[in-house]
Formats: sequence, structure tokens, C-alpha cells
Amino acid sequence: MIVIDLIYNLAILIAISILAGFIDKRWNRKTKTGQIIQGLLFGITAVIGMMQPFVMSEGIIFDGRSVILSLCSLFFGPISGIISASIAISYRIYLGGGGALTGVSVITASSIIGLIYFHLKKTKSIPINSLNLLIMGLTVHIVMILLMFTLPSKMQLITLKIISLTVIIAYPLATILIGKILKDQEDNQRMIDEIKKSEENYRLLIENQTDLVVKVDKEGRFVYVSQSYCNIFGKTEKELLGNKFLPLVHEEDQTTTMNEMKKLYIPPYQCYIEQRALTKDGWRWYGWEDKAIVDKNGVIIEIIGVGRNINEKKEYENKIRNLNEELEEKVQKRTTQLENANKELEAFTYSVSHDLRAPLRAIDGFTKIVQEDYYNNFDEEGKRILNVIRKNTNKMDILINDLLLLSKTNKTSLRISRIDVEKLVQSVYDEIAEKSVKEEFSFNIKQLPSVEADINLMRQVFSNLISNAIKYSSGSNTKSIEIGGRNNGFENIYYIKDQGVGFNPKYVNKLFGVFQRLHHSKDFEGTGVGLAIVKRIINKHEGNVWAEGEENKGATFWFSLPCEDYFK
Repeated sequence: MIVIDLIYNLAILIAISILAGFIDKRWNRKTKTGQIIQGLLFGITAVIGMMQPFVMSEGIIFDGRSVILSLCSLFFGPISGIISASIAISYRIYLGGGGALTGVSVITASSIIGLIYFHLKKTKSIPINSLNLLIMGLTVHIVMILLMFTLPSKMQLITLKIISLTVIIAYPLATILIGKILKDQEDNQRMIDEIKKSEENYRLLIENQTDLVVKVDKEGRFVYVSQSYCNIFGKTEKELLGNKFLPLVHEEDQTTTMNEMKKLYIPPYQCYIEQRALTKDGWRWYGWEDKAIVDKNGVIIEIIGVGRNINEKKEYENKIRNLNEELEEKVQKRTTQLENANKELEAFTYSVSHDLRAPLRAIDGFTKIVQEDYYNNFDEEGKRILNVIRKNTNKMDILINDLLLLSKTNKTSLRISRIDVEKLVQSVYDEIAEKSVKEEFSFNIKQLPSVEADINLMRQVFSNLISNAIKYSSGSNTKSIEIGGRNNGFENIYYIKDQGVGFNPKYVNKLFGVFQRLHHSKDFEGTGVGLAIVKRIINKHEGNVWAEGEENKGATFWFSLPCEDYFK
């Protein structure tokens, strides 16, 4: 009989759980009204269950109230749980009998356990699934069985014998069944609430944003226009819906618009269009982000467009374009002037340098004759002066040669060929390094990538840099020169490293200027033109040159050259 009575109670529970779902749609469980109504519903259900119980003896009854009340507390919270428990307790006291205390205790325990699980669910400590519903059902009904010891002593054992197996097996299963129904309803209601909230947020977003939002069918007819669109174009929604958008677009922009919209028919089904549109204030520029809505076969159903006023942007673009044209014209003019000035300066340098050679050689030649034929006729001071004249004419001759080479660098056309850089470096060192230098210096050539460049000009680059490394390392305890390089995929980078006197890094920008010297001429001879020649040659090859160093800690000179594909 207890099984039949339980089935009857379960039928009532299922019906009530479905009714609870309808009530939840009308009065949401998150509102106090909804919680009160659910509490009343489950409390009345508990009373109905107690009206049709399994009767052990006078005043000792069993029904499904433990399942009803625990699930009410679990799914609808404290307010519903307290109301339903209060109704059930009131009716159980009204029924009276020897099992009244036990009945009230079971009602109280079931509601409390349900509230504990409600808290765990709310804090996301446990998910509400079949396993946890089973555990809750077992907990409630194990407590229920333990509470049987509050019955009159003569009824305790017989009651336990009759109801224990059914209660511990059937009631938890009933908890799972009804709990799953209520959980599905809760999930559905949550999903409905989220969809409603999302729709409301979307509606508010669309209606209150300043951007224009439209939806057109594949024929280009309006099926939706935002209020902002209506305001800008001075038309009502009724006037726009069903009409094509293209007549509102400037005639000059219509072809561009339609061509750009062809992108909507291929993935990713989107395009960007800038067009002039006829608003209530006249023609205005708008930028449109269009996205096609397609079915599962890739066929366009509708097109959503979001437009933004770009009139100010277009005005700025026109101003910038005009400024760029003016700037380009000025740059071209100044560039031409600079090129002409450079050509004149180079011509002057070449002419002066060339014209100075003859008198300079005459001075050197006559001084040499005086030294050879009349040397003994001079006192010591006269001999010293003759030596100074010859020494300075020699310096002047070197300077003139350097200036001519510097001038010639820009005039020379590049003769590109593939260069074995390692062989080139070794040959340059062998040419410029005397025997004593080779004995004193450690010369280390690391891996050097080959390059496409002008071999004569590159010979000059390595000659100048290696000569400098030898010169500025001559007084150092560690006399070593290291030359290496690497390829980074788009350019070759080379370096020449020494352990010489180095330089003050704050003057690094002066290194590659003409006549710029960071060391006194009495310490190191030179014209101040060698590094300027290096820079011009490297720049002529579309490369870069730079240096690193510290005083008395050596220096490293770097330069880069484009990979061979650059000149093809």
C-alpha cells in the first residue's frame, strides 16, 4: 500500500511541478510575489499529500511532503521554503496523533536541508544534477528515518521495518524525477530571461545610439530603419520601409556602392562603403559597415548596415591631401635646389682640389730640390722648416685625394656584382697591413655573407675601416681586429671591431661628417674624410652605417647592405 500511496503522491508532485513552471512564467521566482505564490502552492501540495497518506496507525502517516518541501526550498529559496513549511507544519499539528512531533520534525528537517542546498547552488559550490539531487534525497530521507525514533517506542521498530526500504529507495528517486523537471523549468526560465534582457539591451542600444542602423532585403528595400536614421533623413519609418535605399545615395557614388556590395555575396559576407547621402541637411558623407545575413546554403537573406557620419573626416582628408600636394611640391622644389647646390659644391670641390694639385706638387718638388742640393747650406732651423713644408704638402696631397674620392663617389655609377666578402677583406688587409702590423695584430675574420655590390667601392669601405682599426689600436696593449657579419633575411650586416682608444659615445653623430675628428691630429694622423667616404658609399648602396664605442674600450663600426634581390 505504501508504494501505491507514493505513486499517488508522485502524480500530484508532477502535476504541481508543471503548474509551478506556468506560475514562474507569470510571476518570476526572483520576485517576492513569485516566491510567496510558489510557497503557497507547495505548502498546499504538502497538505493534499497529507490528506491522502499511507496510514501506519492512528496519527502516524506517511506521504511525499519531505520530497515536496525539500525541493521547494532548493529551487525557490527561503521565502517559499518557510511559507510551504509553515503551512505543512500547521496542518500536521492540526491532524495531531502520536506521530505529530515526528511529522513536524521531518517537515522542518526537509526544508532546512533544501535551504542548505539552495545556498550551495546560489554560491555555485555544487551543480544541480542527478547525482546531487540523489545525494540530497538520500540525506533528507536518512534524517527522516532517524527521526522515526521520536515516535512512541512501541511504534518505532515496526514503522522502520515497514517504511525504511521504500523511503530510502523510492523517495530519493522521486526527488531526482521531480527535481529534474523543476531544474529544466528553471533553466528554461533563465534562458528566457536572458533572451529578454539581451533583446531589451539590443533594442535600447539600437534606438539610443547616434549611429544609423538599417536592414535591407537582397533587393535593397528597407525592412528596418533605426530612429536615428529617420531623424537624420527627416523621414518616418513608414515612409522608408519597402522603398529602395539607392535613390538616397549621391549619383556619383551609386556605381561604387553597388560594386563594393558585391563583396557581400562571398565570405566573409561584409564590406565597407563611403558614400554621400541626401539627408534633411543636404549631402553628407557616411561610412557604412555592411554585413550579409545568409542561410545555411550561403544565400543572402538580408543585409544589415551600420552607418556613421564621416563628413568631418572627409574634410580633414581633403585638407591633408591639399597640404600633402603643397608639401610635395615644396619638397620637390627644395630637393632640386639641394641637388643643384650639391652638384655645384661637388664641382667646386673637384675643381679646387684638382687645381690645387699642380701648385702643391710644385711646392713639394722645389722643396725636395732645395733639400737635395742645398741642404747643407741651412742651419738646423732651416732644415726643420724644409721638413715641415714637405710634411704638410704631403698631408695636403692626401686630403686632396680624399676630397676627390669623396666627390667622385656620388658621380660613380654602381657596377653590381656578387662579392665574396671574406676574400675581399683578406686581400684588403694584406694590402694595407705592413709586416710589422701583421706580427703585432690578431686579425680574425668570422663568417661573412656574400653580397651583391660594387666591388671597387666596397674595397674602399673595408680599406678605410680596417686602416682606422689599425691606426687607433696602435697604442693599445691588446691589438686585435675582428670582422664578421650575418644575414637577417632582408639585409646583410657587417662589423669591424677593435680594442683601440674608442671614442666618447655622445659624439657618435659627428663620426661620419666631413672633417669631423674626435681625436687630436698630433695623436693620430688623418684628414677626417675617410668615414664620410664610407657613409656615402654605403648610402649609395641603400644601406646604413653606425658605430658603437667607449673611450679606451675599443670601437665597433657597423654597416648594412640590402640582399641581392634589392638590385634586381
